[in-house]
Amino acid sequence: MVVCLVITHDIEGCAEILQEKWRENSQLEPLRIMTGYLARTWGATATVSVEDLPTAEARLARVRELTGERGADVVFEMSGAPYAFAEGEAGLRDHREDNGYPKVTDELREALVALVRGSPEDHGWARPTWTQELLARQLSQATGVRVSTSTVARTLADVGARWGMARPTVECPWAPAVKGRRVRGIEKLVATLPAGEEAFYEDEVDIHLNPRIGRDWMLPGEQKTVLTPGQNAKHYLAGALHTRTGKVFWVGNG
Repeated sequence: MVVCLVITHDIEGCAEILQEKWRENSQLEPLRIMTGYLARTWGATATVSVEDLPTAEARLARVRELTGERGADVVFEMSGAPYAFAEGEAGLRDHREDNGYPKVTDELREALVALVRGSPEDHGWARPTWTQELLARQLSQATGVRVSTSTVARTLADVGARWGMARPTVECPWAPAVKGRRVRGIEKLVATLPAGEEAFYEDEVDIHLNPRIGRDWMLPGEQKTVLTPGQNAKHYLAGALHTRTGKVFWVGNG
């Protein structure tokens, strides 16, 4: 599987093109052979294989050997894997000395962590979970720094974020003050109930199949929550609690 092409010498001349190959398992052997053939068809003059050189140090040494200790002038990283990017950068001739200031600063990491802890809805987006594309757009708005989705992916890995399922929750629609008044009124009614009358706490519920909740980015040790609409999709259940005896009565449709 081809993940990067390393071009040495002058770009216009393209004197040497090295193809770096990565293989995940033995089932990809035919693909590995094919990519090597295609790379040479497209002009690659040498290949560096993970199978033959399993360590990054060995592969970088081979690149220096092939380029007369110069290193690569340009690296194209095609896989999106953080380790592949770091290895390609290490193999550059100038080690990015003339590429300006790095975009991923401590301030950008802190901004990303703050976004991941929250929800896109906190920033006016009409969706409850983050994507890498949306994080990149919001980071640009919040910090003025434009980064690619691959940079977002690497930074998420750096801060230990994971791609996981949010936990669905529901909340009371009443304000705390309104809820408090309602509860106190019920408690007073039960306490002053006339002789011969009974009181029950009653409720009913639709036992439904919630809509699928997508995955979201979360920080280590944290799990996000997503409010669910609670629309009925399956069964109905009603129950009543006798306030004096504590006995429960219930009925359902299945």
